[in-house]
Parts: sequence; structure tokens; C-alpha cells
Amino acid sequence: AAAAAAAAAKLLQEQPTWLQIDPTAVEQLHELLAACHSESVRDALLQGGQQLLLHISDCFHQGKDNPGFCRQVCGLLANPWLQHMECHHLLAAIAGVLVELGQQQPAAAACSAACGLTYSQQLQQLLRAWRAPEMHRIVGLLQQYITLTLYRQQAITPGIEAATQLLGLLETASSEQALLEPADFYNDAVNEPDFNIKEDYKRWSSGSGLFSFCGHSWIYDPAAKSRILQLENQMQQLAAFESSMMQALMGGARESCPFLLLRIRRGAYLLRDTLMQINNAKNNGSLKKPLKVKFIGEEGVDEGGLQKEFFQLLVRECFNPEFGMFVHSDETHLHWFHASSMDLDTEYELIGILIGLAIYNSHILEFQFPLVLYKKLMGQPLSLPDDLAELHPEIHASLGKLAVMTDEELAGMGLTFQVETEAGFGERVAVDLIPGGSSTPVTAGNVQQYITAYADHLLNGAVARQFGAFQRGFLRLCSGKALHFFRWVAEV
Repeated sequence: AAAAAAAAAKLLQEQPTWLQIDPTAVEQLHELLAACHSESVRDALLQGGQQLLLHISDCFHQGKDNPGFCRQVCGLLANPWLQHMECHHLLAAIAGVLVELGQQQPAAAACSAACGLTYSQQLQQLLRAWRAPEMHRIVGLLQQYITLTLYRQQAITPGIEAATQLLGLLETASSEQALLEPADFYNDAVNEPDFNIKEDYKRWSSGSGLFSFCGHSWIYDPAAKSRILQLENQMQQLAAFESSMMQALMGGARESCPFLLLRIRRGAYLLRDTLMQINNAKNNGSLKKPLKVKFIGEEGVDEGGLQKEFFQLLVRECFNPEFGMFVHSDETHLHWFHASSMDLDTEYELIGILIGLAIYNSHILEFQFPLVLYKKLMGQPLSLPDDLAELHPEIHASLGKLAVMTDEELAGMGLTFQVETEAGFGERVAVDLIPGGSSTPVTAGNVQQYITAYADHLLNGAVARQFGAFQRGFLRLCSGKALHFFRWVAEV
């Protein structure tokens, strides 16, 4: 994808200047127009813009090719009067035409290929050409339009749909170049507590194809995403509760309890009791029922407080060094999987279930894991060796020093593509980072390969078995779509 984008950008640069956008010229035009207070100029610009959009739309649907369409419509966004409510209809129309061009209808795509780029590719490259201040101004225009229209109409209009879709194209262009912050794309009206987020989620999850803001999750802030995650979990719990009740009424279930009821002893028995009952619940399909916790020998009804205390105590036990499942870094205060060849798959899976169970039941605890764990859980690609820095800053710094060493310096260190890792009970074994690693010396020519392979070993290979079991357990409860809404680095 990156190679295709680079090729498209190169092709756009090779096009005539009338197919490109000069960001400086656009900004200067905006400033000049903003300083002009003539109503006649304003009216002429609005009328001319409307006529241009009508002409482009007609040509587009008739299959008439004009490679300059995207550039012309993007240029209309320099109009400073678009920020005024009386001009919002033009802003909505601009967004609609740009989105239509960006969707690259087959007939139009074939026509626009006359200049070597489809309309979609042209639009993507033109949006990437904007600098941060201009993009920030346009994002602000669209956000203002969405907010005011939602407040006025109390409904999702075609203009809101188009503005949101155009915001999505800008969000993609911004993310690729790190131009704006994720918070710039959060919308005030959509993130208000009284916004009907439940209805929006239902539209999105129904598969009806209807527009929903959940389909553009970058527009939600972390608090709203947490509400969506909680809503998704509650709907799953309700489904499990109703299914259990129905089975009990029909006489088809041995266990009629509609809850996941954990009866736990405190102290030394806490973790053992919990793991045994969670394992039973995993086998009988009860994990997704609403959770109830009962401490044996104590009075009290679980209204949520007992659950929170239970999870806090449990986390403390799970990460106890004596338990041996995780190692703790005194430098970073983070936990990571204990690299070992010992067979602890069941235990890691159950701990993954427990952490997933906390999130599933709306208990967001402060697990001391590096962000790379969340990237791995969500299946996101790692950035090596950069993702090693948070967990092992010293190792990351040392690898950085290796990168600039000469052949002579590397030869003096005697490094090969083989490292040692713990096998359990203090025993260490040699592991090749590449085939034939023990006989492959690290040189200036392959040091980058060594750095990447070593970081991959620490974050993936050395703990593959432990993480795999942990992930299986976690995803038993946290496999819903809403969890993927979070941008982990910025929002966890």
C-alpha cells in the first residue's frame, strides 16, 4: 500500500501544474479573500462555486473526463465564507462532490485514467499535499458544520454524511503524515452524553448499510468509545442471560443460573478458586453471562463494588513474582510474559480470560503492560525495534548503538545471529534468530537485520507460546468490534 501511494504521488508530481495544488497559494488566497468584506465578491464566489459543482457532477455522471475536477473542488475550500452558517449548504455540496469523486465509480475511474490516475488517487494525493495549518482549518470547518447541523436538525442529514466521509479522507491523510492530533477529529456533538450512541451502534452493527458514526470511529473520543464498548458488552450479556433463562424454562439446561457466579475464598485460596471456576465456566459456555461475585463466609450483595475489589485482589495475585507467570521491570514498572519452555498454556489462557472478564464487565483496571501488548492483541503490526523501547529501554538504546558501529567494532564484540533465552528453572538455551544464526556474524551490512530480528525475538518469538494462550483467553470475551475503535498509542 505504501509503495502504491508513493507511486501515485510521483505520478501526480509528473502531471502538469494545473493538476496539482500549491499549498502556499491556497493559504494566500484564503487570507486575501478573508480580508475582503465585499458582499458582491462573496455572492459571486458562492454562485460560481455552486455552478462549478453542478457542472462537475453532471460531467462525472455522464462519464466526461476532466482530470482537473478534484483540484477544482479542493480549491473551493479556500473560500473563507464557508465558516458562516448561511454558506453551509455550499460546504455540504463540496463535501458531497469530493466524496463522490473519491468513491471512484467504475465508469468515472476508467475515464480519469486518461491522465494516469483515477479520481480517487488524485484526491488522496491532493489531500496529502495540504500542510497542517490548512488541513486544521478545513477539519474545523467540517466539524463546525456537523456540530451545528446535528444541533439544528437533530438528525443525520446527507450533508452530515458527506462531511463525515470527507473528514475520514482527511483523517487518513493526516495519520499518514502525523499532521494533526487524533483529538482534532473528535466531534463535540457526537461525543455529548445526550447523543443517542446506542441507536448509532445498533445501525452500525445491524449490517444494514445505513450511515453511522460508529463506521467512522475516529470521530468518537475515548470516553465515548468506552461507552460503546460497555454497550456492546451489555448487549452480549443480555443475550447470554436470555438464552440461559430460555434454556431453563425449556428444561434443556442442567445449570439454570443466568449469571456467572463465582464463589471465592479470600487469601491464599483466591487465585486457585478463581482459576478453577473460570475453567469450568469456559467449558460450559458461561463466561459471557453477567458476573456475580460472592466471597464465601461474607454477607453482601454484589452490585459492582465486590467485583471491583475482586479484580483488584486478583490482579495483585496474578502478577505476584512468586506466581512466576510474569516478570516485572524495576526500571519501567511494567510486566511482561516470563519467557520459558514450561507448559503453562492453561494458566496463561485463564489469566487472559480474567483480564478479558474485567473489561467485559466494565471494570477498566490499570494493568501494567506495555502498549505493545495491546497492539499484539488487536493484531496490529509491530514497529521494530521501536516498540521495544517502552518495555526494554536499555536494550533498545544498546541496539541503537550497534546500528552505527563499524565492521571492526562489531567484529570485536563477536556477535552472531544467535541469542540465549530462558528455558525454565534457571536453564538457558541458545536460539538462532535466522537459519544458521550461530555461524552468521553480525556485520555493518546486516546489523539492521540483527536489530530487527532480536527485537522480534524479545517481543514475539521468546514469548509466542505464552502470549498465544493469553490472547486466546482474552479474545473469548473481548472479540467484539468496538475494542478495535481505540487507537492504542493515543487512547489507551
